Amino acid sequence: MLDASLPLPAATPDASWGPLVPGFGPDAGKGAKPAIRRLLPPDAEKFARDDTRRSGLSAEEIARLRDGAAACSVGIAYPSEGTVFPVGLQPPTLMWAVPPGKIQTGALVRMHYATDSVDYSFAVNAERPGELQIPQDAWFEIGARTDQRALAIELSIGFEDEVQRCQTSVRVARGALTGSLFYYQSSLDVAESFGVGGQPPEGSEMGIYRLRLGTGQLEPFITQEGANCVGCHAMNARGTKLISMTADLRLENVSVTDSYYVYDISSGKPERRAKLDNTNFGAVTPDGRFVLSVGTPDCTQGEIYDVPPNRGVWFVDGPAVAKLQDTDTGESVAANGLDPSWYMWMPQFSADGRMVVFNHAKPDPEREGFIDRRELAVMDYDESTHTFSNLRVVVSHLGPEPTGAYDMTTQVLGLLHRNGRDSCMPPLGQALTSGKYDRGVCDGPCYPAWPAFTPDNRGVVFSLIDQPDFNHSAGRKQPAKAHLYYVEIASGRVVRLDNAMRVADLDEYGYDNYPSVLPVSVGGYAWLFWTGRRSWGTRGGGIYQPGAMGELPGLAGSSSSRRIWVSALRLSDATRGDALTDPSSPAFFLEGQGERPSMRVSAALDACRAEGSACETGVDCCGGYCSSGECRVPEAPTCSKATDACSSAADCCQDGTGQACIGGFCDLIVLQ
Repeated sequence: MLDASLPLPAATPDASWGPLVPGFGPDAGKGAKPAIRRLLPPDAEKFARDDTRRSGLSAEEIARLRDGAAACSVGIAYPSEGTVFPVGLQPPTLMWAVPPGKIQTGALVRMHYATDSVDYSFAVNAERPGELQIPQDAWFEIGARTDQRALAIELSIGFEDEVQRCQTSVRVARGALTGSLFYYQSSLDVAESFGVGGQPPEGSEMGIYRLRLGTGQLEPFITQEGANCVGCHAMNARGTKLISMTADLRLENVSVTDSYYVYDISSGKPERRAKLDNTNFGAVTPDGRFVLSVGTPDCTQGEIYDVPPNRGVWFVDGPAVAKLQDTDTGESVAANGLDPSWYMWMPQFSADGRMVVFNHAKPDPEREGFIDRRELAVMDYDESTHTFSNLRVVVSHLGPEPTGAYDMTTQVLGLLHRNGRDSCMPPLGQALTSGKYDRGVCDGPCYPAWPAFTPDNRGVVFSLIDQPDFNHSAGRKQPAKAHLYYVEIASGRVVRLDNAMRVADLDEYGYDNYPSVLPVSVGGYAWLFWTGRRSWGTRGGGIYQPGAMGELPGLAGSSSSRRIWVSALRLSDATRGDALTDPSSPAFFLEGQGERPSMRVSAALDACRAEGSACETGVDCCGGYCSSGECRVPEAPTCSKATDACSSAADCCQDGTGQACIGGFCDLIVLQ
């Protein structure tokens, strides 16, 4: 069973959740009570409500919308058919494109389950043609009654000459997401970001933001201090420790100096603690006690993204070796099984702390002085002895071979340089100090990056990118191509997540990077978050947006379209026979994430609560059990309900819905 001394995550909510109350969304925490999402049993009272009159439309127009049945030529642009939503987030905005020359008079939507547990109608007038958002309270009621089967959506769109009727369906998982998302929000103005002309101003709100999944509240968490950029963060699964870099990025300074700090966030607010050595993009153990920092083989003189082939990755000062550090003291910790020639880039621990995955960067045996960065590897980890063992490569040289020349000097960020560690002198040869070398860029994604375990420890989600610096976009004339993949650890079988990457405009396909997975399963799904560059339904975005970034040399567009997207991944039936199928579902836009460009999201749980504390699910409790709204381990032997701790499926209550033990907690089995 669960070790109560190690605060590990749990899973979904259940029917014990309390009544719905106001206070969800941007105003949560500002005097309003927090929203409590809950699920209802199958025999709960039907939710039947007609809110069409709230639109202000006349009774005649509403009747016309109900009766209209012209063929749908408009199509529903968002959400996509088959999208899976969790309970309790902001409701999706339905979108469609109003044809040129057409004038919309109104729209009406009806949503219902086949079980007849929900029958809801809502209408809008013509103030916002092409869009309709379900009221928050109604969306909560619909989610509370989900049986994970299709939720039918019938949309009637009124024009002056006809009413078109369009249909689609989505699913609502039987569970509410828990924890928080931490991500970097930048500026639409690159002059503000990099201190051009005396900017950024004091009080800039660029930096790391926190979105609480339980309330929808967005808050600046660790923001920029003058010209000191904060970001490139790492954190533990339980959400008690966050490590962030602080760097002076003013262009007039030419050099980049940076520091790494641990923040204790267990209280809900960041409190700066130890200063660490060179921990950019490291991996924090689930309990937050240690961080695995990455290695880089040679002196780092070069560009801000450290791309020359015999050096490291993103801000990491070299030379350095991968090592463990204590997050409380900042001191190095003796570790077993680490090889100095394994640089372990972009590592991540599994939610139970028993494995670590990383880009298996190492000296290239075929190109002297270069790094082979095209493998993904997994190792076992024993925290009691700090031992890494059982290295196995799970992805190797996927995609085309690199053939194109890499030239960092075309990027604005290539103007930024950093001093090498201990004033070391960088090696010469092949113009490495200018950030140029041959055979670096692939004609299609080929470098595995930013891996993250699924909660069941059976798979890893990662991005595959065509650039050797693993950077998605910043400073490029064109964004890097990046695809999302899933690899099954035991077999090494790989499948691309085409469902998650599905877009309406093929020109926007394949700009998906920086994946992160919620440490627990919810409603039988793993929940994948990532940075995507694509349009949101009919709203602009796509790859490029004009703006201040286009005013600087070498840049054709800005990063304003970098936003956070979400996909539900099946856990129970991704493998069918000898075939590995795409476990992802069509992506949905994370509403409420803020207006600034968002990137590098980290999904984490909230700090666990002690015995006797109030709780909503087992995920809240350090002991892993929530009983009658209180963190309390059951006195008498009993089966574990959804979200409570387990060591095997036999511990989980089998109430007809089917449950499995996933990542140490009971959750539903989803078959579809």
